[in-house]
Amino acid sequence: MISALAMLASCGGNKAQEEAAQTEAAAEVQADSIGLDGKWRLDNYIVDCASTCFDSESPYGLTFIEAENAFGISTDCNTIGGAFGVTNDTIRFSNALMTEMACEEETVQNDMLRLVNDPDAYGLWEGDTLVYTAPSVGKAVFVRAK
Repeated sequence: MISALAMLASCGGNKAQEEAAQTEAAAEVQADSIGLDGKWRLDNYIVDCASTCFDSESPYGLTFIEAENAFGISTDCNTIGGAFGVTNDTIRFSNALMTEMACEEETVQNDMLRLVNDPDAYGLWEGDTLVYTAPSVGKAVFVRAK
């Protein structure tokens, strides 16, 4: 529906129609996304059957900005960011991009990038726990940062 609204808005409609379509689309996504906004700490993940756990002081995490339908993942080197949407309580990431600093350690970065870019990946959350699963790669568990 969002892409349909965007197409309608770009077909030469007036400014008021464009703004109304954007407001409606944003309200629809936000209504499904309520509760994600803010920081989530990476607690653990499994990629290719190798498990990695982090303590509560770990700097690795996921941030949702619901008003912009944007997400960001902080890793051991670069930051991964893009768009997200929620449908039927399922989170999907899209348009993932990454900063391009050269670093000695990039394990978390590479594993998170693989999870996020898996076309079958999805996230589910309940309360303060979010599990992002990429069936052919593995999964990551995030807990709401306090």
